[in-house]
Amino acid sequence: MDSISVVIRFFRNDSNEEEIMTLDAHDYFDDDECEFEIDSIPKYNHAIEYIPDNKNVKKVTLELCDTCNRRKKKVETYYWANRDIELIILSEYKDNSLTYSEAIHQVRLPKITRQENDLYSIGRFSIDNNELICTYYALIEESGPSEEEYRLV
Repeated sequence: MDSISVVIRFFRNDSNEEEIMTLDAHDYFDDDECEFEIDSIPKYNHAIEYIPDNKNVKKVTLELCDTCNRRKKKVETYYWANRDIELIILSEYKDNSLTYSEAIHQVRLPKITRQENDLYSIGRFSIDNNELICTYYALIEESGPSEEEYRLV
C-alpha cells in the first residue's frame, strides 16, 4: 500500500464548483518504483497536465501527503490571460507545521517584431516570516527544445 496520496483540486473559468481528482501514486509519479517519496519525480511538470479537458481551468491545487513520514506538499497554481500569466504557491509541511513556502510568478511575454521564440519572465520568491525574498529572477527564451536564460537575480 502506498503511503503517498495524490489529490488534485481545480476550478474552471465558468464555474465556482471545485472538482476533485484522486490519483494513484503510480499514475502520478514517473517511475516504476514500488515505493515513492513525496519528492519523487512526477510524470508531468504541472498538475494541470493530469486534468482531462483542461483548457478553461483557472486554479489547480495539488496535494501530496506522505502519511508514513508525516509530510505534505501543496502546490497552488492560478492562471490568467489564457495561461500566459501564472502564479504558483508551494508550501511544504512536516507534522502539520509549515517548513517551506515559495511563490513563483511566470509571464509569457507577447511576441515583439522579429521575435520568433517564446519569452518568459520568471521570478521565484521564498516566503519566510511573512517576508518575500526574491531568490531568482530571469528572462527565459525558448527556442524549440533548447532555452536561453538571462538571469537578473
